[in-house]
Amino acid sequence: MIGDPAAVPALVERLSDRSKDVRRAAAQALALLGEESATPGLVGALLGDVSSYVRWEAAKALRELADPSALPELLEALAADTNSYVRYAAAEALGAIGTDSALDGLEHALLNDDNDFVRFAAAKALGQIADPTSTPALIQAINHPNSHVWHAAAEALWMMDEEVMPYVIEGLTDASMDTRRAALKAALWLSAEYDDEEVANRDDLDWIDTWGGGTSLYENCTLF
Repeated sequence: MIGDPAAVPALVERLSDRSKDVRRAAAQALALLGEESATPGLVGALLGDVSSYVRWEAAKALRELADPSALPELLEALAADTNSYVRYAAAEALGAIGTDSALDGLEHALLNDDNDFVRFAAAKALGQIADPTSTPALIQAINHPNSHVWHAAAEALWMMDEEVMPYVIEGLTDASMDTRRAALKAALWLSAEYDDEEVANRDDLDWIDTWGGGTSLYENCTLF
């Protein structure tokens, strides 16, 4: 809370503390300081800490730093971490970094992760990066039965506007009926009018809070 960058080396050292609570607090403090010099220590915690809670805090800190040098480790965490909270935070961090080098990993998470919250975060991240080449994956996600997931995918397309239309039109003539149906839904969504306030008032955050009872329940679970 003091905000002095001189504290970074000491905090990075505490990422190796034997107490997971201290390691967690160190990651949170490094997120507040926002110094890229903390990136190597945080990526080490992201991939190597035995506590899923510490890995989660490390991923959230890397989201705040948005340091492109953390991209390989965040992609690894998104693809391989066993904890969905960590994968969710990794997707958010990749969206904050905003580079098209993350597209393949985010698209794979959007279409294949077994947790809907992670799929949702991947769709949001793809919308932040706003590269129209991710349109085919986002169109496929529009068929997802969870309304929050497919709404996030549709909103990502909407943010890219007319740049995605060639891909949508191509999807309308795809050999797969599922792809044609999703492309039609995308076309209808893109033709609708929305204002920023309407999008901002969506209840996605309320939905996220139902994920295992929110952060407070995660603090008390025994997955660490």
